[in-house]
Amino acid sequence: MYCVIPIFKDPNLHPLHKDNGLSALWCKEISKKEPMFIIEQHPDSDKMMEDYKWLNDYTILTPDKKILNHFYKFDTVVDMNYLHWLNTGKPFENNIRNNAIDFLSNKFYNVKKLNEIVPLSKHNEYCSEVFDKINIPYEAGHPLDYYMNDFTEAFWAIEQNGVKVSDDVCDIFDMRVKKHISNGKLYSNYNLWTTTGRPSNSFGSVNFAALPPEKRKGFVAENDSLIEFDFDAYHLRLIADLVDYDF
Repeated sequence: MYCVIPIFKDPNLHPLHKDNGLSALWCKEISKKEPMFIIEQHPDSDKMMEDYKWLNDYTILTPDKKILNHFYKFDTVVDMNYLHWLNTGKPFENNIRNNAIDFLSNKFYNVKKLNEIVPLSKHNEYCSEVFDKINIPYEAGHPLDYYMNDFTEAFWAIEQNGVKVSDDVCDIFDMRVKKHISNGKLYSNYNLWTTTGRPSNSFGSVNFAALPPEKRKGFVAENDSLIEFDFDAYHLRLIADLVDYDF
């Protein structure tokens, strides 16, 4: 069993953005002390495009299964955020700070492929702290594994598609969204493991699930038509349905 944390080239871009890609995989065998890197491209290493598919022979633990899936869909992956949520009823709060990463992120915020500037040693420090904080013992065959797998699979598929935007989307929102547009689309990131159990989403200052009417025109149909619908998901109404209460 391995913990695997993907390190994308640009932490400020969505993993599916055309200008982003994987820099390295941080890997730690659960039963061993020392982690390792599988390098795809990083100036600290003379290795490139290392094989990673051997991990398919193992169960993989990762903080966010969807994000790892954007790079490659391994056969058996467990979402560590889900394990934390299942055990505590609360989302995992990643408030881990690394001084070197924070310094470089603040100084070179607009530099492309920022994570390739960050030394691998600092990536290792950060990933090791994430693992130590979120690591929860896992045994295969938990009765709710199907829920984790179906949930992450569904929202991974939604994220994969993105949403096409109009030519004037930067005027409708602001210029902050410009760098997040990839091949005419914006991508979102869904946070599945919330306190209420209802997914939230936001990326690049845009929340697809809470768009005021005047901003919805920034999204257009890619092929033929764009269908907009609403549904009744207010907490009180959901509870009322369960107890057969009519307002």
